Amino acid sequence: MTVRFENAAVRHTKLVACTMRERDKEEIQAGWGMDPIMAMRNCLTASVYARTAFVGLVPLCMYGVAPLSIISYSSARLWMFSTRAIDSNAFAFTRASRREIPNLLQYAPVLTNLVDVTDNHAVRWLDWLGASYVLKSQERGGRMFAQFVLTASKIKPRHICQQG
Repeated sequence: MTVRFENAAVRHTKLVACTMRERDKEEIQAGWGMDPIMAMRNCLTASVYARTAFVGLVPLCMYGVAPLSIISYSSARLWMFSTRAIDSNAFAFTRASRREIPNLLQYAPVLTNLVDVTDNHAVRWLDWLGASYVLKSQERGGRMFAQFVLTASKIKPRHICQQG
């Protein structure tokens, strides 16, 4: 299956929210205290880069990069809202996400956010991308979240376009 990317748009938020797994909706509510549509709209507004990934007409996820500071783009918040379609298109999703990370790192050399430590699929995916974890896990809304960091130095060189 081929993954297709579009610039993320407000119209995608309802489509993604309607196809989210229930556990992901609960994670958004616990971690950020809002419903998925509002959370996605907040992320879109703050982002310098945002895409929605599709397999055919089915959304896999919406993701993007939002600077942590208006003064410097040295670090940014990497966010993603996934759908049930990731489960049935796991191979295509993981390959596409590995290819997309260098694009995201063009906006900030350090990408970070929180991940629900009980979401084994998300933690395994972040580990596969080369994430490291910093600070102690913190409780939010009854769940434990760990801060992850992705940097260009953690991505295998063959996956970054290098000019000689």
